[in-house]
Amino acid sequence: MKALKTLTAFLRREKFLTLLLLIYFALIPISKGRVINLKKYVDWSSIFMIVSLLFVSRGLELSGAFARISEKFIDISKGSGLRLTILVILTSALSAMVLMNDASLFVYVPIILTISKISEINVPLFLTLVSISANIGSALTPIGNPQNIIIWQHYGVSFLDFIKGLAPFFIISFVLLLLYSLLLVGKGKASLKVLRPPRLFMDKKLFITSLSLLILDVFLGEKRLSYLSLAITFATLTLVRREVVLEADYALIAIFILMFADFRGLSRVMASYGLVPNLSTKLSILYWGSLLSQVMSNVPATIFLLDYTKSWKALAIATNLGGVGLITGSLANIITLRLGKIKIREFHKYSLPYFITLLLLFTLIFLY
Repeated sequence: MKALKTLTAFLRREKFLTLLLLIYFALIPISKGRVINLKKYVDWSSIFMIVSLLFVSRGLELSGAFARISEKFIDISKGSGLRLTILVILTSALSAMVLMNDASLFVYVPIILTISKISEINVPLFLTLVSISANIGSALTPIGNPQNIIIWQHYGVSFLDFIKGLAPFFIISFVLLLLYSLLLVGKGKASLKVLRPPRLFMDKKLFITSLSLLILDVFLGEKRLSYLSLAITFATLTLVRREVVLEADYALIAIFILMFADFRGLSRVMASYGLVPNLSTKLSILYWGSLLSQVMSNVPATIFLLDYTKSWKALAIATNLGGVGLITGSLANIITLRLGKIKIREFHKYSLPYFITLLLLFTLIFLY
């Protein structure tokens, strides 16, 4: 009885996880039991890499490094909330081009949370803007996010041609983000009240270990050895400071697994019923890619649409644009939600106006 109450309380607390579980169980009869085969539907390589980065992020946070970086950000901002906002979204976007959007947020979300402890900032707003900037920054390079890697490999586009093709999307989207930030954090709201900072301590051993593991994880991820990355990261951090592993957000890991199972399963069911999209124009690709991403996340949406269009550039723009809307649009958004502990409606309050504006803007671009 006690175990049942504990489970019920957990499911009530973890509403998004509960929703994904309900979708999964509903898909079992609809898919004729196919979604039970998690090996087929879940990208375990991505899961292993995400878990590795989750451990590393926790290690960096416990080392005290984020607190030091947060102080530097505040010093450079010189009392301006707007300057701090621009600094954070610029650096997170640049990081996402190389580290991928997920990895970038594993670093920047804890930095924002640390900044909030020593200054008065609108945490949901900052976290949403950082999430958007990571998604937009990652769009520029083939290695910036999972959907870009898939498109890059599937269509055989060169690394440089991919960057050239997505550069206009990145520039337009980032300029819009800067204007949006100016509107939200601008005149009348730009002063940054810095509170008395706490006394900071830094565990240099944990910091060096975590930073080294971050570099190793990225290298092994590029070599498609994410299982080895997870094994090394888990073992090393357990030896250096075991609470890093013990205090990890395992519910978040379950969410990632269920997202792959649910939304890939849903795409296969749709295809089995002949629900094939018509992607004859760039505009149709834009709407199918961006809106389907809201339902099943942009990575599964990319996989679903790959065989229906030869326009890799339009597909890349559509699915990257789709990542900045609903919380389900990108796995990076889920990371922001979980690590930042903000409510879904708070995220959507700031993300949806940007997404709608960007979608309308590219509708006009694709029309003319």
